[in-house]
Amino acid sequence: MLFSSSTAFAVLGLATLGSAHIKMTKPVPFGESTLNNSPLAADGSDFPCKQRTGVYAAEGASNTMALGSVQTVSFVGSAVHGGGSCQFSVTYDEAPTKSSTFKVIHSIEGGCPMKGVTGNNGDDATQPVPDTYSFTVPTTLPTGTATFAWTWLVSPLFHT
Repeated sequence: MLFSSSTAFAVLGLATLGSAHIKMTKPVPFGESTLNNSPLAADGSDFPCKQRTGVYAAEGASNTMALGSVQTVSFVGSAVHGGGSCQFSVTYDEAPTKSSTFKVIHSIEGGCPMKGVTGNNGDDATQPVPDTYSFTVPTTLPTGTATFAWTWLVSPLFHT
């Protein structure tokens, strides 16, 4: 994301930090052509951002968000595992590593990435998740280039 002025920033890329079978579709992630919605590797080797060849390729991802604006996050996939909790974060590292520091800008406690489901929502990895999530971009964020991330914590009780 690029915080290009004192009132706006552009999301150039997105980190997917989730630990289950969903991927973010909006804002548009970078490295989209090589991004899949499988879980992160158990050994952590692909953390953050599902490390792989081309992970930080823009591929057209250029999402602009004005400070103070309301933004929407959406996902694709059906393995929602009964929901969980999500956080949206930013780091000012353009190519985040395991050492990057992310600042949480919005939290969703329960019902993310899908509300009101006890298991999964079918078995189609290309199926849009019906729920979307909005947040207000904090006006206190510095301008400049940054990376937007989402983190998904799934309850082991609902993991199917």
